[in-house]
Amino acid sequence: PNRPRPQTHPRPRRPASWWWRLTATYAAAMALGAVAPIPSAVSAGVGWLDTAAHVCEYLLLAWCVSRAARATGLQPARAVPAVLLLSVGYGVLLEGVQGWLPYRAVEGVDLLANVLGACVGLWLGRWNDLTPVGIDPSTRPTALAGGSRSGSS
Repeated sequence: PNRPRPQTHPRPRRPASWWWRLTATYAAAMALGAVAPIPSAVSAGVGWLDTAAHVCEYLLLAWCVSRAARATGLQPARAVPAVLLLSVGYGVLLEGVQGWLPYRAVEGVDLLANVLGACVGLWLGRWNDLTPVGIDPSTRPTALAGGSRSGSS
């Protein structure tokens, strides 16, 4: 016999203001980390982990910005350059601030890692829904939803 399909409820959408507050809070935490002194013993042993941290930081920043832009209703043609400008621009700003601090330094590798992270975060922020783009979840085959397509047991 046919089993009834389980009811699916759409995920509640967070308001744009929630996403912008999250983004601002995260950006403030990034700024604090960028200006904090790092003991030389710690910075000497970090190596590639510093670059990986930059990629991850800016991935998350761009993801937050892209979700905020999406919740605001910004169209992709405007959202993509806006997300990249905000994310990469913030990275350039923080690296510039570090150049003024006697205990920090501007590093080109960090800037490249920021750009890479921002690009990946933008991509994830735009296409991270569980349902593939252009597919109406109600028309998915029931086998994908955990049921049986054939109707027989």
